[in-house]
Amino acid sequence: MKITGQNRKYILINICICLLIFPLSTIYSQNIKVFILAGQSNMQGHGNINPPNTNGTLSNFMDSNSSTMFQYIQNTDGSWATREDVWVRYDHENGELLADKLKVGYGGFEGQIGPELGFGHLLGEHFQDQVLIIKTCWGGKSLAVDFRPPSSGGIVGPYYNQMISDITETINNINIEFPQYNGGQIDIAGFCWFQGWNDGEQNSYLNEYEENLKNLISDVRADLNVPDLPFVVGLTGNGGYDLLQGDLWIQGLQTILVPAQVNAVEYTGHYNVRYAETRDYWIPADSSPADAGHHWHNNAESYLRIGNVLGLKMIELLGVINSKKNLISAPQNIKVFPSPANNYFQTECEQNNFHLNILDINGRIVESLKDISSSTKVNIEKLKEGIYFIDILNLDGSSIGIKQLVKN
Repeated sequence: MKITGQNRKYILINICICLLIFPLSTIYSQNIKVFILAGQSNMQGHGNINPPNTNGTLSNFMDSNSSTMFQYIQNTDGSWATREDVWVRYDHENGELLADKLKVGYGGFEGQIGPELGFGHLLGEHFQDQVLIIKTCWGGKSLAVDFRPPSSGGIVGPYYNQMISDITETINNINIEFPQYNGGQIDIAGFCWFQGWNDGEQNSYLNEYEENLKNLISDVRADLNVPDLPFVVGLTGNGGYDLLQGDLWIQGLQTILVPAQVNAVEYTGHYNVRYAETRDYWIPADSSPADAGHHWHNNAESYLRIGNVLGLKMIELLGVINSKKNLISAPQNIKVFPSPANNYFQTECEQNNFHLNILDINGRIVESLKDISSSTKVNIEKLKEGIYFIDILNLDGSSIGIKQLVKN
């Protein structure tokens, strides 16, 4: 057919109509990395978004925070950003099903955020594939009873069963809840657990927490049919590092439950497991929207940073080095330490001398160093906080490998 000027006009109009009805993101199949955020109310999240002039709200934190670490949360005009490459699915306990793109508002109550915000933005930066976060969390639930895993014996916790059911049903019906999905491979890529408050209710719950958590890790992997599923446990950090005078509940959590979580993670029968320290992000009530210790005083900064550290530990487990830029991880005999780092870091490798590039999260070189050794302390005081990648090179310029560095 000869394409005349008039025909070309109609063809272009039809193409535009098709693109409006079927955006490019729906035309091409996409692989999906699935991450589960499970636990009780602090995985739901109770960080208040507003009002702007109140200490500890997300709005106030973003207005007063000079760091660029969390600037992705807002658009340049100050509105809240929506992330196209990260989806969130949360069957809220109030009966409302939330299934949409990542943005603020997926917390336990309306107008709140949870760890999903920091976690989702960080993981979205590290995958070419679409990321799907499934939140399976309910307030006021213990591991000893409500989430009790099958291998612990006794009655299996109803919320354990509900958690597994929610995950499998979401994946099996993904095209219904996310109609933009178009048939790519679905990979259950990681599981985060942030829970513990209600196990402080009884000494018997505290004393069996370590064994229950070991069983939870094993049983979740078995029931999801992912034997080596990366598993991150957020330590129950309520109260921070200080044992609050007279608060026997928090004292029990800090002296019994947190060590139990660490022991379960370090259990030699498991691999691909890490714990994320959350006590660093405890902020007192007088710098927060409310006096609510069980919910981190409704401090949005706490929840944002908890989500971020859960994401960092997950990335560490996955060995993902900014796959959007096709970067690769380094051999085991290469070390970059300390990480996180404040003022400097060092690199160890078999070569006596080597070159080194520091890359930002987008793969851009921010600094190059020539002919250095393992004894060289690399000063990074001027770098902004965030994630960087250390590209170690032979003296001829060929790559030895890349390691991740977190700058505090």
